[in-house]
Amino acid sequence: MMSATLEKLKEAMSLQYSFDMHKLAHFNNDYNRLMEHWDVMFPGKIQTIRYESLLEDPERETRRMLDFCGLTFEDACLNFHETERVVKTASFLQVRPPIYKTSRNRWRNYAAHLGDVARILGVSIDPVGSLNNGSAT
Repeated sequence: MMSATLEKLKEAMSLQYSFDMHKLAHFNNDYNRLMEHWDVMFPGKIQTIRYESLLEDPERETRRMLDFCGLTFEDACLNFHETERVVKTASFLQVRPPIYKTSRNRWRNYAAHLGDVARILGVSIDPVGSLNNGSAT
């Protein structure tokens, strides 16, 4: 949760709300509430992918996602960074390198400044920079 919120600030610089961590935290909460709503409305039709799980085992999570969509796994799914096609999205720089773990827990570098954001997200940061509920990385 904290990593994703910080990454949204870093990546989405063209969106005004992305310049304000408090707004991003509220956006994240709104997104989570919306996804909970859709999950209630369409049980079993929405799959949640945890960022941390994808980092830990990209192949397992990719296979799980493809299986959910009824698609076949191909090695290119894991080697997406080798494509030479043009990418025109806000995250175009992220599709070039392979999946990396350096962003995981990056928020801890800023833990002393993220107390308000943690409260908005409904988590607490202990004095050593860990989340007490363990739900955000």
